Amino acid sequence: MDTIKLVGENATLKIKILGRENPNTNDYWDGNWLKAEIYLELLGIKVAYATNIRVEEIQAFLEKLVSFYNNDIDKVEFTTMEEGIYLFLQNQKSGVILIKGVAVIETSGKLEFQFSTDILSLEKFYKDLKGNMSQYPLVGV
Repeated sequence: MDTIKLVGENATLKIKILGRENPNTNDYWDGNWLKAEIYLELLGIKVAYATNIRVEEIQAFLEKLVSFYNNDIDKVEFTTMEEGIYLFLQNQKSGVILIKGVAVIETSGKLEFQFSTDILSLEKFYKDLKGNMSQYPLVGV
């Protein structure tokens, strides 16, 4: 599994999909949970923690990113049922992409963050995320 990176001004967000939480089931509910590690480095602060994300949450985010990239929409959100990570992306008129987020670490609480990036970094993030998710199709549908 590759680490998916979103690099911005003085910040790096990494998501590493470790595999299915329940790899031996094809049940829709149990079979679509993914184990993930989140790494965030921002202005000298480093955070690393584990969370669970559902396959369909990432698939929905990928679809929204296509519309965002094509300038059909100027805002996109990534939310998860477990609330381990939240991202809000907004395309600024200057071409800069503003990213606001919340990292929810069970033992430490919440870390709100904000940084900016560009369309090339977002495109690489999208391609890496999509490539990783090809290994985890939605099951039980």
